[in-house]
This record gives sequence, C-alpha cells and structure tokens, in this order.
Amino acid sequence: MVASKVKAGEAFVTFSLNNRFTGGLRQIGANLQSFGRRVAAIGAVITGLGAGIVTPLIAATNFASRFGDQIDKASQRTSIAAETLSGLSLAAERTGTDFATLEKGIIRSQRVITDADRGLATYTRSLSELGLTSKELLELSPEEQVLRFADAISKVENPTKQSALAQEIFGRAGAKLLPLLKEGAEGIGAYIKRAQELGIILSNKEAKSLATYRDAITDINSAIKGVSLGVGVALAEVFAEPLFAIATIIGNVSRWIRENKELTIGVFALGAALIVVGTAISGLGLGIILLGALASAVSVIGAPILGLGFAIGAVVLALGAGVTAWALFTDEGRKTASEIADIFRGVARSIVETIGLAIRFL
Repeated sequence: MVASKVKAGEAFVTFSLNNRFTGGLRQIGANLQSFGRRVAAIGAVITGLGAGIVTPLIAATNFASRFGDQIDKASQRTSIAAETLSGLSLAAERTGTDFATLEKGIIRSQRVITDADRGLATYTRSLSELGLTSKELLELSPEEQVLRFADAISKVENPTKQSALAQEIFGRAGAKLLPLLKEGAEGIGAYIKRAQELGIILSNKEAKSLATYRDAITDINSAIKGVSLGVGVALAEVFAEPLFAIATIIGNVSRWIRENKELTIGVFALGAALIVVGTAISGLGLGIILLGALASAVSVIGAPILGLGFAIGAVVLALGAGVTAWALFTDEGRKTASEIADIFRGVARSIVETIGLAIRFL
C-alpha cells in the first residue's frame, strides 16, 4: 500500500516536471520566434533605407555615365575638349537643338576647312564671304574655330544669306544651329559660363571615367547576350528536328483543308448547328425557370393566373401539333423535314470522316 503510494507520488512529480519542462521549451520557442520576427522586421527596414539611398545614386550614376560617354566620344571625334563640349551641350539645348546635331555640324565645319585648304572652290568662296580663310582657321584650336564661325555668321546682316552660309559651313545641321550661331562667340561663352555655374561641366578625365563605366555596363549586357547565345546554340540542334516535323504536319493540315473544302464547311455547319441547339436548350432552361416562377406566383395569386397559364400552354401545344401535322401529312412539310434530316446526316458523316482522317494522319 505504502509502496504504491510512493510510486504514485513519483509519477505525479515526474509528470509535473515533464509538464513544466515541455511548457518551458514551448515558451522559449515562442520567444525565439517572436524575437526572430522583430529582427527580420528591423532588417527589412534597414534594407529599405539602404535601397532608398542606393537606388537614386545608381540612377544618377547611370545618367551621368550616358552624358559623360556622349561627351567623351564626341571629344574624340571632334578633338574639342570635354569642358567645352559639355558647356556647348547646354548652349545647344537652350537654343532649341540637341547635342548630336551640334556634333554633326562641328564635324562638317572641320571638313569644310580642310576641303577649302585643298583648294575646293565652293568652300573657299563660302569662307571668303564670311571674311575667313582656311589658313587662318587651321592655326586655331577646334574650339576656337567654332567660335570664329559663330562670330562671322552672326555678323551677316542678310537673313537669307546668313542661313545659306550656316548650312554651307555646318551642313544640314546649320539651319538648326543658326539660333546658337547668331549668339556669336560672346553668347556661346556666356552659355559655357552658365554651365560651369550649374555644375554640368566635365573635365576630360571625368568624361573618360564615366565613359569607362558605361563601357563596363555595355560589357555586362554583352556577356548576358553571350549566355543567351550559348543556351541557344546548345538547344538549337535539340529543337530543330521537332520543329521541322511540326512545320511539316501544319503544312499537311493546310493542304488537307484545301483539298476537303466541303468537309470543312460541314464541320463549320455543325458548329453553327450546335450553337443554335445550345441556344435553344438555354432558352428551354429559361422557360422552365419562368414556369417555376409562374407556378410560385399562381400559388400566391390564385386560380385566374393558373387558367391563363393553361390557356397559353394550350396555344403552344396547338402550334406544336400544327407544325407536326404539317411535317407529317403535307408534301412541302415532308420535303422540308427530309432536307433538314439530310443536312444533319451529312454533318454527322463529315464528323466521322474527319475523325477517321485525323487518326490515319496522326
């Protein structure tokens, strides 16, 4: 008796300890999960703050790299310093044109100078009308040549002659550049100074650095294209044969359809008939619903409505009986019914033939 009580006490103590232990573990687990969620929430906030800082900085870098790459490449093509070109970009925008047009015009003016120096009469005459010579211009830097042309064109009083000379020197870009050229060297200098104040002047080194970054982005895009090409090369041979087979099947189907126009028309007629039948069945369902509603209404409204319903039903039955009698006992009715039956028999035969041909074809 005593021993059994002792064992019972031990079991109770063991159960209590186990219960407390497992309960403690559950609480620890819950606390850890709660703590983990708080840590994850803090991490998400920190990540969001980082993204908020990094994203606009990356966007600014990408914009700067496009501008710097444009300036650097143009500097290499025109031999004009990046500082001057980045200032001229503002001047071009402020006078209604764009940097690409400005660059084309500058390159054309440089070719005019060299052609005039070779003795090409057309360009020698154009320079002469502006009071310039190729020898004088070749002694200037490319930046100074642009300013000298602008000064000379701005001083031409006749508007028609001024526009014509601008186009002879700067090509088709001359007409778009005319508002800028009319500013003369002093006006262009003011635009460059304003660009410095706005912080959009790039040194040669800065433009080169941004162009290098842009080149790296181009390399990454090219590498991604390389991965796509590698995948394509690897899978092209695998897909080629099945695709050729599919193309052949499609061609056979197309040829079969052309050779079996009547069957195709029959299938179409079947589809149209199914649409009609389906619509009729839907109408029948709606009629049944309305009939049920009518029955409910009759139970409320009373016998007069029920009599009206029977009257309508009688009319419908009479019409149906009349149509049936016409189809069975008149020559025209029997002929019409036979034609309808032939149509559906032809459609059914077409379906069977289509299925048989499809099975043989596959």
